[in-house]
Amino acid sequence: MTTTSTREHPLRACATAITQALADVVDLDPTWLPVDTKANLLLDLHRAHEQLGALKARVIAASGDLAEDRGARSVASWLAVETRDEAACCAAEEKLAKTLDRKYPTLAAAWATGGVNRNQVTVIARALDELPRRLGAEVIGAAEAELVRLAGFHNPRDLRILGRRILEVVAPEVADDEERKRLEDEERHARAKTRLVFKPLGDGRTRIVADIPDAIAAIFKSALHAHTSPRRDNHAEVVDGLPRLDPDTGERIPHDQLLGLAFCALVEHIPTDRLPTQGRTPVKIVAAIDHDKLRHDLGAAGLSTGDQISISQLRRLACEHSLLPAVLDGESQVLDLGRSQRLFTGPQRIAMGLVHHQCQARGCTVPAAWCEAHHKNPWAQGGNTDLADGALLCPWHHHRAHGRDYDQAWAPDGTVTFTRLRR
Repeated sequence: MTTTSTREHPLRACATAITQALADVVDLDPTWLPVDTKANLLLDLHRAHEQLGALKARVIAASGDLAEDRGARSVASWLAVETRDEAACCAAEEKLAKTLDRKYPTLAAAWATGGVNRNQVTVIARALDELPRRLGAEVIGAAEAELVRLAGFHNPRDLRILGRRILEVVAPEVADDEERKRLEDEERHARAKTRLVFKPLGDGRTRIVADIPDAIAAIFKSALHAHTSPRRDNHAEVVDGLPRLDPDTGERIPHDQLLGLAFCALVEHIPTDRLPTQGRTPVKIVAAIDHDKLRHDLGAAGLSTGDQISISQLRRLACEHSLLPAVLDGESQVLDLGRSQRLFTGPQRIAMGLVHHQCQARGCTVPAAWCEAHHKNPWAQGGNTDLADGALLCPWHHHRAHGRDYDQAWAPDGTVTFTRLRR
């Protein structure tokens, strides 16, 4: 006769007991507990919470067959559906569980006993993963044991710093050379990942999102803090030209807003005469405004970038030499040079950019600042260096304008269409 055991697995019995124990106290109010009891209870619950997390991680690491049985891509994806949790959170849980199961038994054991918490585990595992495998299992094992020991005295933030310096403790003979290699690798990675994106928000603001190397960020932050350090204002309204009080509310400006204002001040005072030229022209933003509107503070000024600003903003920036004002119907520089000069001048390029904000080839969106000045009628064939004969073309279209493979058709609006000749 065959008998079937009905004894529940200890792990399942543990989960059932915990669930029942929690159900038994769900209606109890902890408000009137003595302070010392609350302190001990919170510490006990914290330790129990971490031990449960470690147990859950062990089960996740051993549940690859569950995903296959239920037709799920992973344990994390199945768990996210069943618990209605965030898929990303479940995926991070599974990744950490597998990392501990496969590589870091000492760390896993410390978590299981409540000796470390989840955040410490994550930081330590990441620090160990960043150690080069060429160091060998013995060195990495020593680093794991030391970081687990340090977790008894330090929070995750401190552990993150200690993790980067752990070789100085467990393998001092190779620490300096490995630190050099790590920093060089990080610097190469930072250069490869450097990005800066402009996102106009449509309400007078542009969001700038940047990923830059740490060293550059440190220099940039120092420059901003030179303007915004609380030690320098002593509750003054204005320091170094930056307002400390909001003129509309009279309240002190938050530090993050102050950093933004400092960034604007730095940009406005960039010495443009030291920057690379664009098409032989110093970098300039030109603001065009009708003389009568400027005199009566009416309307808006159009920038050579295609944006618009108020007249009051124009006056301020013009005083700070951040903008080059182009007042229409007023005095201006000579823009038509006839045959006296072959190359277009800076003022001529500026004038062209006021009319055409991008390459004049139809459909091309290259900004005017990146374009080259072109003679519609070649100078060598009698063309004049005048505005009427000038155009802004990006380098790609400029090469085609001087080649023999394309026909050029100039439209009344100043745009040109290139058509390849058939031979």
